[in-house]
Amino acid sequence: MKLFVGSIICAILLLLLATVVSAASFDVDIIPVNDRILRNESAQYKLTVANNDNNRIRFSVTSPNVITTKWSVLTKPIKDSQFELRPGMTKTVDLFIRAIGSGLGYGIYTIIIEVEGEGTKIRNNLNVHLINPSGYLVTYLPRVVVDPAPEFPEKIDPSKPFTVDVHLLNKNSLNIPELLVKVSSNFFKGEKTIPMGPYEKADLKFNFDLDSHTLPQTDTLYIKLLVDNEVITSKEFEYEIIDADISFNIKEVVDKSFLRKKVTYKIDNPANIKKTEQFRVPVSFFGRVVTSTKPKVPIISKAYQWDLSLYPEQATRVVVTYNYRYILLTIIAILLLVFIYQHFKPDIVITKKAKPIFSPEDGTLTGAKIILSFKNATNQTLRNVKIRDKIPKIASYVPKDILGSIRPTKIKTMEAGEVLIWELGDLYGKDERIITYRIKAKLKVMGDLRLPAAEARFDKDKIAKIVFSSPVSLRMKQSR
Repeated sequence: MKLFVGSIICAILLLLLATVVSAASFDVDIIPVNDRILRNESAQYKLTVANNDNNRIRFSVTSPNVITTKWSVLTKPIKDSQFELRPGMTKTVDLFIRAIGSGLGYGIYTIIIEVEGEGTKIRNNLNVHLINPSGYLVTYLPRVVVDPAPEFPEKIDPSKPFTVDVHLLNKNSLNIPELLVKVSSNFFKGEKTIPMGPYEKADLKFNFDLDSHTLPQTDTLYIKLLVDNEVITSKEFEYEIIDADISFNIKEVVDKSFLRKKVTYKIDNPANIKKTEQFRVPVSFFGRVVTSTKPKVPIISKAYQWDLSLYPEQATRVVVTYNYRYILLTIIAILLLVFIYQHFKPDIVITKKAKPIFSPEDGTLTGAKIILSFKNATNQTLRNVKIRDKIPKIASYVPKDILGSIRPTKIKTMEAGEVLIWELGDLYGKDERIITYRIKAKLKVMGDLRLPAAEARFDKDKIAKIVFSSPVSLRMKQSR
C-alpha cells in the first residue's frame, strides 16, 4: 500500500515538473528523468512532440547553450534531433544534457531547449542541478540571486569615480558562512566576502576608478557569486565607456636667474580622445617688450594664445621667457651715452648759417649774409673767447655796421682769403651771442660757394680749447 502511494506521489511530482508548451500547430512536453547530476553524469529528459496540424511537419531539436562550449545537448539516437511527423502523430525523444565546461561550479543551471517546426519555435527552460558529492550541496544547493538588478552608470566617464551597488537575496534556508561576491570587467575588478543567513538580503557597494585614458567602447560587467570556490550565480550586464569630460593637465615649472624668468608649461591630455583646447598666458603692454614665447604665437585679447590639439596621453611644452636684462642694458647704454655726452660735449656750441644774395639780373650769387651763433653750454665762465671765421678768396668782407652785431676785432688777409677775428673776452655760463656780417663775391659765382667752418677758441680751467661749427654751402639760384 505504501509503495502504491509513493508511486502516485512520484507520478504527480513528475507531472508538476514537466514543461508543457502549446502551440497552434504542435505541442511539446518535456519530463525530467534525472535532473540532478554529478560532473561526469548526464541529465536525462523525455521530450514528446505532437503534430496538431493537418500537414506533415519536419522538426529540429537544438540548444543555444551549446554555443558556449560549456554544455553538451544530445538526442539518443543522434538522428532524432531532426524528424518528421504526419498529422496527428506524436514522437518521444530521449534528451541528454552533460556539463563539459571546466569553469562550471556547483549549482542550478538553466538550459534552453528549442523545438522548431514549419517556422514556429517553442523554447523550454530546463533546470539542471550540478551537485557536489562531498559537500552540503548534495542534499541542498545554495541559491543566492542578484535581486533586484545592480545599480551602476550605464555610461561611465573614465575620468570620474563610480560605484556598483549589488543587491543579493538568499532564496532558501541554507546558511552560507562565506559568500564571495566578485564584480569585474575588462577594466576594473573587486571582490568582497560576506555571510548570508537563510532568506537574508544584503547590499554591497563597490567603488571603482578607471584610467582616464581608457578609450570609448562598450564592455561587459560580470557579477559572480561563489561558495567554496564554486560559482553558484553569474550575471552579465553591458555598459558603455564614454568620452572623458576632462581638461588638459597643466604643470608650471619656473626657472629664475638674474633679471630673467623662464616659465615652462608642461601640458598633457589625460582624456581618452583627441582634444583641442586654447591655452592662454596673459601679458601686459609692458610685458610684450620683455617676453618671448616658444613656439611663437600672436597676442590675442591681451594674452598669448596657443591652440593645442593632443591625442590621449600626448604631451607638449610651452615656454614663456621674461627677460629684463635688455631693459637693464638699455638703461645702462642710455646712461653711458648721457655720461659720454656730458663729458665730451663742447663747452661752446657754435653754429654758422648763411643767407645767399643773388643778382637780380642773371640770378648769379653775388654775396651772402653770415650769422654766427654761439653759446656757453656750461655753468662756468669761459676766458679769452675768440671767434674766427674764414672768408674764401673768391669773396671779401663788407665793413658795414649791422644792428645787434659787432665788427671784427681783427681782419687778417691770407693767401687763401680773409680771416675775421672777434675777441670777446669772458663768456659767462649759459651766455649766448650772435654775430652777423656780410660778404660779397669778387666775381659772379655760377656754381656753389663753400664757406669753411667757424671756430671758437677759449680757456677753461686754464686749458686752451677750440670748437668748430659745421661748414656751409651756398647754392646758385635755380633758373626756372
